Amino acid sequence: MPRRINITQEHIDESTKKDSSHCMIAEGIKDTIPGVTRVSVDLATIRYTHKGKRMIYLTPRPAQIALLKFDQGKPLSPFTLRLGSPAQTIEVKKRNKSAVTKQVIRTGGKTPPTGPLAGGAVPSAAKHGQLRTGAIRRYGLKAITE
Repeated sequence: MPRRINITQEHIDESTKKDSSHCMIAEGIKDTIPGVTRVSVDLATIRYTHKGKRMIYLTPRPAQIALLKFDQGKPLSPFTLRLGSPAQTIEVKKRNKSAVTKQVIRTGGKTPPTGPLAGGAVPSAAKHGQLRTGAIRRYGLKAITE
C-alpha cells in the first residue's frame, strides 16, 4: 500500500541537519502515520516501527537528493514523498527487562570507580543540557548528482 508523505515548510524549518531521527522526512512520517515510533531516515533506507512491525523502505531518489541538499544547507521547498511497498517488514519482539537483569553475574572484586571516562572530562555542552541525542547521518556516496 503506497503512502504519500507530505513534507511541509514547517518540517523543513524545524529539522536538524545530519540527524537521521529528526530530519524533515522523519518528521513528515511522524505527522502522517499516527502511532509510529523509532523513525530513522538516511540515504539508503527509511525505517520506522508501527503496530508491532519494523517497516524498512528503500529511500526514493527524490528524498535522497532532498536530504543531501538539506544537510549541505541549501534551500528546499515543501514536497511530497511516495513510499511504495516496504523492502522488508520485521516483527518486533518485546524485550523482557527482568531477563536482561538476571544475566548480570557478579564474580567478586571491587566495583569500578564512577566519573568521567579516561581521556577527558564531560563535554561542556552536556553540563548545560545541550548534548545532542539521536543518530548522526554521514555520507560516503559520491554517485548522487542532480
